[in-house]
Amino acid sequence: GLKTRGVKCEQIKRQFFVLRKTGMLAILTENGFYNNREELKYLMSDQAVEDVAQAHFAAIQEIESKGIYNI
Repeated sequence: GLKTRGVKCEQIKRQFFVLRKTGMLAILTENGFYNNREELKYLMSDQAVEDVAQAHFAAIQEIESKGIYNI
């Protein structure tokens, strides 16, 4: 139910040390914003923890099946 802001590649990679300096493929995820009251309420719930974990797992499976550059 959170707003998706899409996938950003090169412009984001240049901004984050963890992505810029790693010697392997890396993915950085953003799972909501604590300064948004509605998102905060959700993010503090057990359901959010489960949803984020499931979303990460599904993304890993998709990357494994399609490859990192075909997402």
